[in-house]
Amino acid sequence: MRAWLTTLLVLAAGSLGAEERLELPGWVDPIVIELPENYDPAKKWPLLYSWHGPVGGPQNKVVKEASRHRDWILVALAYTKKELLGVHDVSEIQQEIAVWQENRPEIEKRFSVDPGRIFVSGYYTGSWVAAMAMSEVPELAGCLMIGAGFLDRHALPKASLVRGKPIYIGVGSTYENHLPSFRAKERFQAAGAQVIWDPWDFHYKEVPRREEEIAEKPAMRQWMRLVSGEEDPEALREEAANWGRTRLEEISALEDVAERIRRLKRFREQPFARLFGAPLERSIEGRLRALGNSDRGARELRAWDEYERLLQAELRDRSRAASEDYLARYTRLTQEMTGSPVAIFAEAERKRIGATLGR
Repeated sequence: MRAWLTTLLVLAAGSLGAEERLELPGWVDPIVIELPENYDPAKKWPLLYSWHGPVGGPQNKVVKEASRHRDWILVALAYTKKELLGVHDVSEIQQEIAVWQENRPEIEKRFSVDPGRIFVSGYYTGSWVAAMAMSEVPELAGCLMIGAGFLDRHALPKASLVRGKPIYIGVGSTYENHLPSFRAKERFQAAGAQVIWDPWDFHYKEVPRREEEIAEKPAMRQWMRLVSGEEDPEALREEAANWGRTRLEEISALEDVAERIRRLKRFREQPFARLFGAPLERSIEGRLRALGNSDRGARELRAWDEYERLLQAELRDRSRAASEDYLARYTRLTQEMTGSPVAIFAEAERKRIGATLGR
């Protein structure tokens, strides 16, 4: 296979944090390869392929920050044509996967890659490609999806390919791709994957990438640390326990009942929280039940239940008649819960359905 190199930094084996641009057949842009700052060619490393979103070109910025610039070989991929970026077409996405598969040997032979730890990721449009690749390529170890979900409404990921594998799905809770991302969560869970669902509350399209944002919404970074296989499990478990205790103390200190409920619900979905096992889960459920003993808390929990039921219902029936009913219910929830986080999330879904119905 012929390859042409355009190098931003001279990439010697083991050079730290180096970036290389590599032109390969079939892609309209050079791909971007970045080694971790702790790269050692004497050992095998996990590799993360990423497809970018509808604008710009190949870049690793988001996943690089989430990785702390450590432990992962990052490869930002290109597309076969610019026009793909506005097309929602399964066959064209399969073509992107085919070209990537053809180019993989040329990429992977250049570095010390662990063939058992090859992951895919995508950013908005790229998440559709990554989700489908995860559903078709047996040797993939996991998938990280940012800002979008599973493209095909009717297809299910193949259980034989994804069962037990880690999947991360992060999306703004007020973005119109929230429902497709939620659909991806449900589909991958139904196929037996180990899914981390990470809605970024009060975010639209923006992704948590600055350190202060990652501290508040740490799931992507936690997921990358856990699945990389590069950290000592016991040390990571201890760090997770300390983080969990601190986060629970912060939540317990909040005066606003609605905010405490929101944060508890999101806290239990964090990757580090899953290291604690059943005792933490029981503790969180107990705290939520206790909050439900007050009128305000009970009202908030009922609203969350209705919001989550509506999302589930939309996955089962997207007919116009059903959508009219969802619109009315989201509207009622928004009006009844003014001032609550649930009202903000319900209003985003109401706007999405209203636009679909021409309202």
